Amino acid sequence: MPQPFLKNLPGVPALSANWAECNGQVLSDVQSPLNGQTLPDLNGAGGPQRFLRGARVSGGTGGGDLLNIPSEVPVDNNCDASTTTVVSSPQSDLPILPSYYEVVWVIRIK
Repeated sequence: MPQPFLKNLPGVPALSANWAECNGQVLSDVQSPLNGQTLPDLNGAGGPQRFLRGARVSGGTGGGDLLNIPSEVPVDNNCDASTTTVVSSPQSDLPILPSYYEVVWVIRIK
């Protein structure tokens, strides 16, 4: 399961041999059931940095590096409904979601 790791935080010990970074590498460890498989690049080592998004199956990707700004965005001036204005945006054709990689979230119960 993917877990966060504060690799560059002073005082954090090195990653143990039981763990590997998700950087798109082919795993070479005969003791691992993942030996010979390419690990997903979740850190942006060889491509875009991605958010992890929950899904029913893992491995899907999508989104884009730019976010969609709706064609009309209400702007509330000083939180007063009588002065709310609508601003048009020419960027309505941009991707709606940032780059993502789909994972199945799990929880350890025992």
